[in-house]
Amino acid sequence: NGRWVDPVHLNYFVGNQQQMFHFEFTKIKKAFPPQWIHALRNNNKRTDDPKESSLIEIATGDLIDVNTTNAKQYYSLLVGEKQFMPSVIYYWEEVLQVNTDIDWKAVLFIFGRIFYNKLKQFNFKILHKIIPSKTNLCKWKILIDDICSTCNQKETTFHILLYCKNITQFWSILTNLIYNLYKLKIDMNETKVIIGYEIKSSKFHMINIIIIFGQYVIYKNYLRKCFEKVKINTRMLYNEFKSTLKTFIRYKLDQNILSPLECTQILDIL
Repeated sequence: NGRWVDPVHLNYFVGNQQQMFHFEFTKIKKAFPPQWIHALRNNNKRTDDPKESSLIEIATGDLIDVNTTNAKQYYSLLVGEKQFMPSVIYYWEEVLQVNTDIDWKAVLFIFGRIFYNKLKQFNFKILHKIIPSKTNLCKWKILIDDICSTCNQKETTFHILLYCKNITQFWSILTNLIYNLYKLKIDMNETKVIIGYEIKSSKFHMINIIIIFGQYVIYKNYLRKCFEKVKINTRMLYNEFKSTLKTFIRYKLDQNILSPLECTQILDIL
């Protein structure tokens, strides 16, 4: 009902750790946004049917059973009440000089369809401009040199993912792959890194998956170059790309999410 349980009633479970429990309990309370607490206190009500005493009617009119609903389901209900687009999208609209009718929900949705958490984190870092490129590391006062060690150009995020001479041939292979599959000539650029290719259309879903996985493989090996001193080459990138994409496609096929015919064609070419 949106009311906090008195910690005294929970002392039985914490025993000698009472002081630490109060500290953790206070942190948990502060972590809940006030809007959520307000929504729980004002929008939810018990049903009048005594047989359904464990049910709560929420603002959408749906009934949830408090005895069986888990924390993840509660979280989904709360975040679904009000959703706001990240303010960084306005930055990208200005920098990329794209029109303002981009379907950013579609851009974010396609990231959610990927089951690799590390890849989701990578896409989040790109969107929010926190890839640890040398330019950003200098901005954060961690480095003083922002020049790429391979081609002596300023090492921005886009340089790492698009322009460094270590990876340009890799993108040529991927764009040729896309052409062989879909007969589409795609020129990889900064806009496609951020918002993909024709993101609104579901028929280009796999093209965007290919682009996303290509970026991730580059980024992953860039980190290996920085921390493990591994030399990047086109064959290494493409072999890892093939392995990662094949695993993804087979996983999605098992879930009956992707087109079997399209996936078979991709697997045959890979």
